[in-house]
Amino acid sequence: MNVRTGDLNASGQRSRIASRVIRSTFYPLLLTLTLTVLVTTFVSYQTSLTALETRVQRLGSEHQADIASALWQFDTETVEAELANFVSQPGIQRAVVSDLTGKVFERSGQLSDSEDLVIRNFSLVRRNGDQGSEELGTLTIEANRMDIWATVRRRVIALIAIALMSTVFATFLIIRQFNKDVIVPLVRVSDNIRNYSRNWHDLQIDPHREQGSEQTDELDDLVKSIHEMRNQILHARKDMETGERRLVQAAHLAGLAYCTYDAKMENILYCDENYATLHRKTVAEMLQANVKADFFQKLLDRDAIEMATATRDRVVNGSDEIQTYRLQFEDGEFLFLRQYFVGSRDQQGRLEAVHVIAQDITGEMMTQDMLLQSQKNEAIGKLTGGVAHDVNNILAVIAGNLEMSLTKVEDSSVIAYQKTALEAVDRGARLTQQLLSFARKQPLHPVVVDVARLIRELSPLLRTSAGETIDLQIVSDGGIWKTRTDPVQLEAVLLNLVVNARDAMPGGGQLTIEISNARLDSLYARSNREVSAGNYVCVSVTDSGVGMTDEIIEQSIEPFFTTKPVGEGTGLGLSMAYGFAKQSKGHLKIYSEPGRGTIVKLYLPKVQLDEAVIPPVIPTQNRAKLAGVHVLLIEDNEQLRGVIASQIESLGCTVRAAYNEITALRQANDMSRVDIILSDIVLPGNMDGRRLTQRLSEILPAAKIVFMSGFTENSIIHNGNLDEGIVFLQKPFRLNDLAQVLAEQVTDTRSQ
Repeated sequence: MNVRTGDLNASGQRSRIASRVIRSTFYPLLLTLTLTVLVTTFVSYQTSLTALETRVQRLGSEHQADIASALWQFDTETVEAELANFVSQPGIQRAVVSDLTGKVFERSGQLSDSEDLVIRNFSLVRRNGDQGSEELGTLTIEANRMDIWATVRRRVIALIAIALMSTVFATFLIIRQFNKDVIVPLVRVSDNIRNYSRNWHDLQIDPHREQGSEQTDELDDLVKSIHEMRNQILHARKDMETGERRLVQAAHLAGLAYCTYDAKMENILYCDENYATLHRKTVAEMLQANVKADFFQKLLDRDAIEMATATRDRVVNGSDEIQTYRLQFEDGEFLFLRQYFVGSRDQQGRLEAVHVIAQDITGEMMTQDMLLQSQKNEAIGKLTGGVAHDVNNILAVIAGNLEMSLTKVEDSSVIAYQKTALEAVDRGARLTQQLLSFARKQPLHPVVVDVARLIRELSPLLRTSAGETIDLQIVSDGGIWKTRTDPVQLEAVLLNLVVNARDAMPGGGQLTIEISNARLDSLYARSNREVSAGNYVCVSVTDSGVGMTDEIIEQSIEPFFTTKPVGEGTGLGLSMAYGFAKQSKGHLKIYSEPGRGTIVKLYLPKVQLDEAVIPPVIPTQNRAKLAGVHVLLIEDNEQLRGVIASQIESLGCTVRAAYNEITALRQANDMSRVDIILSDIVLPGNMDGRRLTQRLSEILPAAKIVFMSGFTENSIIHNGNLDEGIVFLQKPFRLNDLAQVLAEQVTDTRSQ
């Protein structure tokens, strides 16, 4: 059936082409021949007419004298004979001789009333020698032009017959040759193009020319041009496909997606795969979805629904809009979607559809949040750093004097006041340390820690902090990874989290601390830009308390933010935990709902190398070891310098004090022996404590060096961690802390 249909199509096509060839060949050729015949007829007629006129003139001129002589002699027979001779000539219609007497001699061939005559008059004159001439009469010869036209008409009819036959024959020959050389090859070319497969690579045109023909003509040029066009189309299609792939890739990398809504923005007419993926649906599901029911109600909160509805109303009314939405999915994940709405209209100005370009800007929004948080932390850090040094020095002076006075007062009531004051100093010191921790300026002593073991050993203190009404459970998986962190700070963080959980359950409840290995994948890291994908040790603290709203969760890590009554909380517990996590290259995540409790997850990075766990050092105090130890003290604050010098002397040491580099170098040269250099880090002048002690070490190579400071952003701490081999005392410190550190240095010196 298809072959037959193809043959019929080809036959019809050839017929149409032949018909066009006939119209374009036969008619022009016939017109040309007709014009030729007409021109030939006109020329022939004019020629014949001229010949007739010439013959009439010649006959009259040749016989004029003879007729005149015969007329003079009254030879009527001769006149009649001459006239008969004239009439017998072709085309001569009538001949007449009239003399002066009025006598007429006439000879007619066929009388005619036609006015289309050629008439010539000749005077009949007798010449008398010298006497002149005598006019005898007139000879008139008439010729009919219609006789000429009859002859020409016969010729024209013959010419027209010959022209028609020639035209038909020539047209037949042209069509036959044109059909052979043009129509058949063109039809085959057309069939090749019509029947080619959809792959343009398969298009190969063969006009099936005669064998042995080496010359090329226009048809070969046409086929060549079609092949060149095919190659250009293939090249253009390849470039278009390449450009389209690049555009799709660029759109994907840029997080761009496309969608078309109907004029009322109730249904989706078209969307690409990127747009469907952003909504966690397939393209088919998107095309069947209802915008209000499936998107507004399921993915947006109440405020976002109101904003989206207002935006839709403005777009439908002709406004182009840009709007950002936060899509919240059922599994807790979310993304921020920025959409550009542009309407398209028909010729009457009616809205036909709404086109949307969407972009996933979750990373941008997270980066902005991180930047705001970073700027907030930086501001707090600058504030904290600005006051920590002076506040800690003041607290150190107060604590030192109180401790020294305790040794000289025996009144128990006074001692009670002094101890209360010391407790207040400790709280003030912890407050500044918590601020430093949030600002990530708290000096850390990171070591490889078995977190599960540390929490088990800390469990008695945790249970005591939780209280009797709290059921505390500690759960640990087997094979917990090791992490590198500061165990002292980790203990402080855990105590703060337990206390926060206890306060969230005023009537008692369930508190669970779970230690597990965790893998944070790239998807989680994408939603939480402040953490990198990888392996972590997770400490999860879960309570059954009152819970928190999303707004409170966002504010909970801010310093001094608390929901507790005035005087019952500093608002630094979670902020300290957050700062510790960041400073330890970890992550803190809070999950909570009002009335359903809170989960705080602390992620600490897994140790990459197989390092031995360093057991906690049990403090030992042996003040007897300090007897006779020579200490060089360097402190710029005069009051604190005096207090620390008194504390060192109370331990049995010999102490010399300095307040800057000049006095320190002078004391070093004057002292016969220096066992320990105790130096503040922040000093006036051109040298800080680190550089000054390096210079003193050249003079006193055997002296041990101990640094102290109330401000940690200095030359011995980098990235929140103390440099290797540094011994550090955080101001304000207690006398026992000072004795502990000095005793350790004396022990190390004597062991060497």
